[in-house]
Amino acid sequence: MVYTMEIGGRIERKPKLTFTSDLVSWLNQDSPSYRGKPTKMSRTRILTLLNAIRRATTLLCAAVEAEPDRNYWEDPPTAIQETLAKIEDMLGDYPMWPTVEIRGQFGESGLHFDHATGPGRPLGEQVAAWGVVELAQSRRLDLIRQCACGKWFFAKRNDQKACTPICRHKAYEQTDAYKAMRREYMRVYYALKKSGKVR
Repeated sequence: MVYTMEIGGRIERKPKLTFTSDLVSWLNQDSPSYRGKPTKMSRTRILTLLNAIRRATTLLCAAVEAEPDRNYWEDPPTAIQETLAKIEDMLGDYPMWPTVEIRGQFGESGLHFDHATGPGRPLGEQVAAWGVVELAQSRRLDLIRQCACGKWFFAKRNDQKACTPICRHKAYEQTDAYKAMRREYMRVYYALKKSGKVR
């Protein structure tokens, strides 16, 4: 667990995200070569898993808002049950279990705890799937976004829509407000140029 101090002195525990950066680099095809390059099918499987979890979350939030007194543990709506069954079926392709080994070098030694993945899917795809699960558990799945340039990123703020300031400005240049401001600027500029006050 990672502890962060909030404004006002309240301490909030936030789980450390270990697979998130791996998920983003795998989606952007920047992951280490030993994990393998993501194929079109493997990317489709991960994005399907991501969207299914988002859909289940949306359905559950809407259901709780409509029926707040319902016991969703014992009696979930059919649509949510079906979506959860699909998610569990998809997660069955990505088994993982904890492992321990001795690590030691230069006179120091100790136990190292890690995770082992099962056979079936490529390693990179399995790590990406567990990144999706990790984000879903920490309720930050909606922070994985795809920029207009096609690159995936983990948003640092809820309102972040672009991966870099350059992409953010490119998106801003496409807005009506920017175009109107630019038209007005160019109208004034050409009037000054025509009058000879500007070269």
